[in-house]
Amino acid sequence: IFVDEAPVALDRLAEVLRTKSGDSKDPGVLLFADSQITYQTLYNVIDRIKMAGIDRLSLECERQP
Repeated sequence: IFVDEAPVALDRLAEVLRTKSGDSKDPGVLLFADSQITYQTLYNVIDRIKMAGIDRLSLECERQP
C-alpha cells in the first residue's frame, strides 16, 4: 500500500490518511488497485479508508488488453 508514493502498512493506513486530510471538510481518496490483489485485500484497504473518516472514494483500474 502506498500513499503519495510512500509505503504504508495496512494497520497504519487510517492514521496516515487522517493526518494527510487534516482539516479538509470533504477529503477524498483516489485508489489505484493492482489487478493481482484479492478482493479481500481491496476490501481491507477500503475499510481502513472509511475508518479514517473518508467517504469520497474513487477506484481506478487499468483495462486488460
